[in-house]
Amino acid sequence: MYLGARRSGGEEENDTDLLKPKKELEQFHDYGMQMSHQVNIVTSFNPDIIEEELVNYLKGMQIEAKVSASKYKIKFDYSAPDTNFKDRNYELQICVRILKVDEEKVCVEFNKTKGPQDKYRQIVDDLKKSKSLTSIVA
Repeated sequence: MYLGARRSGGEEENDTDLLKPKKELEQFHDYGMQMSHQVNIVTSFNPDIIEEELVNYLKGMQIEAKVSASKYKIKFDYSAPDTNFKDRNYELQICVRILKVDEEKVCVEFNKTKGPQDKYRQIVDDLKKSKSLTSIVA
């Protein structure tokens, strides 16, 4: 049975090589408590798949993501009408990092860098429930 695969350069790789992360994975440090502006999800999914699904989801929502070329780090801004004030929008800035927990697991870390806490939680919950991400975070 042949389990090898070829990349565009013609070099042969096995299945294990294909599943290796393509970018640097920073180490996750669990300090025993999450901050109110942070949500962590531990999963065994490949970080490249997680990153791709997150970026595709954000594109589908018409949100421009800033994706790091060297690390698993995605930043995005989100703006929506504020239901408490007429003619006013709320602004959120969120940073998502994918960090190494151990050899088999990674942590998807959502951090709010700006904006109201309730709207941040709503956005993160929507991301976790999105069709493209439910299998990753389940």
